[in-house]
Amino acid sequence: MTQTQDIIERLLLLDQLSRLPAVLEAALPFDGPELLAGLRARAATAEAGGRHAEAAFLRSLVPQVEAALPRSAATGAARAPETPAELLDRLLACGSALDQYLFARRYPELARASLPLLQAWFADARTVERERHASACAVIGVVWGGPNEQAFGRAMWAALLRRRGAPRAARRHLDRAQPDGTPAGDTLRLQLLTARTALADADGELEEAVRLAREGLTIATAHADIVAAWLCHERLAGYLRSLGRTSEALSHVNIVLESMPDHRETVAKRSGLLNLRGLIQEDLGEYDLGAADFAAAGLAAQRCGDDRLRFSAVTNGAASLSKAGRQREALQAFEQVLAEARRHHDDRRVSATLNNIGQIRLAMGDAAGARAAFRDAINASRTLPQGDSGELISWFGLADATSALGDVDSAKQLYLVALATGITSGHYETALGDYLLRGQKFDDQDRAAHLGLLQSAFTQLTSWRHRAAVGAFLAREVIRGGERERGHRLFTDLLAEAASRDPEGLECLHIRTRFASALAHELGRPRAALAEYQLARRHVQRLLARTQVPDRRAELVSEHFGIYEELLGLLVGAPESLGLTESEAWRLAFDLHEEAKSPTTLAHLGAAPLTTDRTEALLADAAPPEGMAFVSFFCGTRHTYVFVLATHAELRAERVRIGRDELQGAADELRRIFNGDPQSFPPLAPLRPRAPHRRSIAFLDALGPRLTAFAEFTAPQTLICVAPHGPLHLLPLHALPMADGARLATRNCLTYTPSLSVLAPVLRRRTPLRRTGRALFVGVAAQEDPNPELFRTDGTLLKSAGWQVTELTGSDAHSSAVLHALRTADVAHFTCHGYADPANPMESGLVLSPLGASAPPTKHIRRLSVAQRSAVLLRPSQLTDHPSVPALITLRACSSAWQAETNRGDEFAGLTRAFLQAGARSVLSTLWNVNQESSGLQVSALYSRMKADPNTPLWVCYWRAQRELLDRSDAPWLTHPYHFAPMVLNGDWR
Repeated sequence: MTQTQDIIERLLLLDQLSRLPAVLEAALPFDGPELLAGLRARAATAEAGGRHAEAAFLRSLVPQVEAALPRSAATGAARAPETPAELLDRLLACGSALDQYLFARRYPELARASLPLLQAWFADARTVERERHASACAVIGVVWGGPNEQAFGRAMWAALLRRRGAPRAARRHLDRAQPDGTPAGDTLRLQLLTARTALADADGELEEAVRLAREGLTIATAHADIVAAWLCHERLAGYLRSLGRTSEALSHVNIVLESMPDHRETVAKRSGLLNLRGLIQEDLGEYDLGAADFAAAGLAAQRCGDDRLRFSAVTNGAASLSKAGRQREALQAFEQVLAEARRHHDDRRVSATLNNIGQIRLAMGDAAGARAAFRDAINASRTLPQGDSGELISWFGLADATSALGDVDSAKQLYLVALATGITSGHYETALGDYLLRGQKFDDQDRAAHLGLLQSAFTQLTSWRHRAAVGAFLAREVIRGGERERGHRLFTDLLAEAASRDPEGLECLHIRTRFASALAHELGRPRAALAEYQLARRHVQRLLARTQVPDRRAELVSEHFGIYEELLGLLVGAPESLGLTESEAWRLAFDLHEEAKSPTTLAHLGAAPLTTDRTEALLADAAPPEGMAFVSFFCGTRHTYVFVLATHAELRAERVRIGRDELQGAADELRRIFNGDPQSFPPLAPLRPRAPHRRSIAFLDALGPRLTAFAEFTAPQTLICVAPHGPLHLLPLHALPMADGARLATRNCLTYTPSLSVLAPVLRRRTPLRRTGRALFVGVAAQEDPNPELFRTDGTLLKSAGWQVTELTGSDAHSSAVLHALRTADVAHFTCHGYADPANPMESGLVLSPLGASAPPTKHIRRLSVAQRSAVLLRPSQLTDHPSVPALITLRACSSAWQAETNRGDEFAGLTRAFLQAGARSVLSTLWNVNQESSGLQVSALYSRMKADPNTPLWVCYWRAQRELLDRSDAPWLTHPYHFAPMVLNGDWR
């Protein structure tokens, strides 16, 4: 009887089909195709002999046997292996460890002979084959090997068990692995230690993982095994980061990157390490360094062709933009990543990217868009294996978006679904922490039960990040529940633990900020709150000092904006509770508010924030004989703070109950009413110049009495230099009504500056306002403008005022010609379009004609390439090293003073700030699209006064020109803010 006939006879005796795989495995090795052919032939014979039941049974066995065939049999390779290498190759065809064992036991001599090949064979395995290689190593090593081979086999089997979710069994096998005392055994002992380290990490025992990794590093160093040492350093960096000990983590990853050569064999490892270092840099608040590491990681991954590492680098880089508060840039970056992931039909990457897009849209206030993104992410994750953490993020994000849309009941159900998803997918700690932290959204929850869950989770969680977040939330809830001392102890213990882990880590800063908030608002300890907030502020200042990219300074202030807001609330709102006099508290508050304003612009100017003493000296030096006042604002979430420093008067500080959102809403509505809104439905046309009163600006007038209350601390008919903040940059403060109903501009002249600290270097330039009578006019229309002639006529405004004018219009107005003409001009007047670059304000500019072009430029600069932009833009950066910059630059471009806020660090991307930063002394710009008639009258009056009396200060000429419109009884429409208020003087007023 042949082997095939013997197997068929056994199959005919089967009483249960579940035993079929065992019968086939016991018969190995055999030829699978031969067995299937034998079954079909036997069925045909039975059918021909009238044994219909037997034939039917045999035919039914064919598909069952096909499905159950061991891989080694399905290949048809029934021939016995002849060499150890052939045996190992045949083992790879087996579908399970049992298949491998049953096959190998038939050839014990070959199995023993294959032992020397094991480790090299495993090391050469590709990633996708590692699991079958590992199980084969375990089978051969444990059954037929000596001490070292058995230890290696158990290590491989333990790794498989750990990945399959059986950590106890994995630990048991590792404990039984005992290599001998040979050098090979020492190397294997290091591998076992690495396996125990990974197992401790999988169990959440991070401190034990750190201890084992340090032990492994000691052994690797003693044996001069540099590759093993790199691995230990990398593991230590990851574990220490998870424990919140970020500075230590950074030192370990730096050791590896500094000692690892940059060549083909290590480039993939470098990419992974750079990604890790970028994340650690972000934990330390160093987003600029993190972004640089992510970019380098992406390049390294591209060099080695590792698409997975490149995706991680690109994703981390885009997420870094979001963490830095640059949400629009982050959204654009993730949309590019999403398009690439969809082109490759990679559902995992599609799902992960959609989750990031959803989070960004939530942060931008687009809850509906966020909900759609999270729904798409859940649909994409259907094809992913269970346990993917992305699905947990999707469900929590969908619940957050639903809650933001006001559907509280559905949001509660979705949070429960998210919790269940996390628990069933093996992400218990993350799911529990996120669920409990979101409990603050609902007021109808059982408070006692929720506190119990928080306490239980706080004691059970092993991840430091989750413990820190849940612990701070628990402490705040305990205090709100009336247990003030217990909550205070929780905070102090948590803060002590954070400081012991890493005093420079962001977790320590976040906990300290929450503790200070509780001290100020719930515990009634303002002095202690002030001390904690000051420590938090110094932490932020240390982050600023380490920042290498100037633009990152404003982002850092924006991230920790609440610290400054709370400090001002304590110092201005209740100075007596701090044991300070009003004067002491207000001076300290002024210094702090100035520290938080325009940090990036100051960095570009090389200037430091002004203190009260230096501001008083600046005022005394620059004030006109009749006196003046500096007024500086700080917009918070709930209040706006106003600081008034007038000549021969003490500093005053006031707190006004107007928040940032109200001011931003007013600025947006004012722009819509004056400029129109063609995108709305129904479309809103621009304001009719002769009938401006037909559209109400009552919302703006309602702000007036509160925002102009500072006027009572200034002298009438004098100059006030205003340093706005936040949305106030976008509002005409001089057009606001005072308590008596009169517009502020009728009482005082207002000039503007980005901040007083930015004004100081402008005033120190001391460039005299030349009055030689030479002026430059530049007029350039865009190809989209319906009336290009309007852009070429402003030269007459200067000529009629008596100025000697150089006119550059149309194709003659290219950047090189304009730069040459600026050398001799006292005043430069531009009537053209402007372009603001939020990411790099110095790359903003005025739209001129390209050199040698006959067609006008486009005003849609974003559509142009970098080279095309360089050809059409006159950038402020081109004036930085210019030998002579006109003392006054007039920008009569549409909304040339309108600025885009990039973050709450008071950095606005606009042409005015960029030109002041580049070296201009004074800039006259517009807040909205001006009316040709009224703005022409105002500019003409200004130029006439400047030419007629060269000794008159610029602010006086500007104010008198403004007042001429306000006093026009023959044209009452000109007294409306739409006409008299759009043009604002920025910078030096002298």
